[in-house]
Amino acid sequence: MKECNKCGESKELTKFYYREDRDAFENICRTCQSAATSALRSKPENVAKRKDQLRDSNLRLNYGINLKEYNVMYESQLGCCAICGIEEKHSSRQRLVVDHDHETLAVRSLLCGQCNVGLGHFKENQDFLANAIDYLKRFNT
Repeated sequence: MKECNKCGESKELTKFYYREDRDAFENICRTCQSAATSALRSKPENVAKRKDQLRDSNLRLNYGINLKEYNVMYESQLGCCAICGIEEKHSSRQRLVVDHDHETLAVRSLLCGQCNVGLGHFKENQDFLANAIDYLKRFNT
């Protein structure tokens, strides 16, 4: 049995997290720790910070850029898609997405969801896109 320093209740050791680095059990029970963590995470300033951390981590992992580099690209594009020019707030997705070359993995720019998917459907092939333009011109009324 062990007493929790937070709630003062005596509980079995299984109700406490074990810290291998200290070779000891925590002084606060799992229930109290979970409640404290939830309260901390729900604070608006911590929620925003956590979202930014996750976004930064995903950008680094998937595209090799960080959130600061994304924001620089975003500002240089004035918050608009590099292809169609739609503002992010009018885009079908919440954010502009990072477009990259799937062979070299080089980041190109930020696109709205529709333009990004469109390039994907054309397999990023310039000939296919040129053919699509010619097709549309032929049937332009």
